[in-house]
Amino acid sequence: MIQAAQATQKMAKEMQKQQEAEYAAFMERFDTNHDGKITGKEKGPAKKYLRQIELGRDPDVTLKKRQEAELKREQKKSAKSKSAKSKSAKSEEPSTSEEKSEEPSTSEESPKSSTDTE
Repeated sequence: MIQAAQATQKMAKEMQKQQEAEYAAFMERFDTNHDGKITGKEKGPAKKYLRQIELGRDPDVTLKKRQEAELKREQKKSAKSKSAKSKSAKSEEPSTSEEKSEEPSTSEESPKSSTDTE
């Protein structure tokens, strides 16, 4: 019986230490002005974080997934822009067969005057 009580006390102390560590980590993360209180602009992110916990979600995992998805979108955008640039560069470069068949052009067009651009 005494051993069970001691085990219960030990578990209670461990739980208290864990809660204190979680509280310290929470305050470190959201108390940006380090006044020991969550106020003003600190409330929004803190509430969102706590709401995720209430819903049984891990907010840190959700954040990681969101960041990974954003990174993938950025990589796709950069890959698309690179392929578009390479395609436009290829289309601007005349091929060797076109160069042979084209004759030097004479400037038949008159230069644009400043009134044409307005």
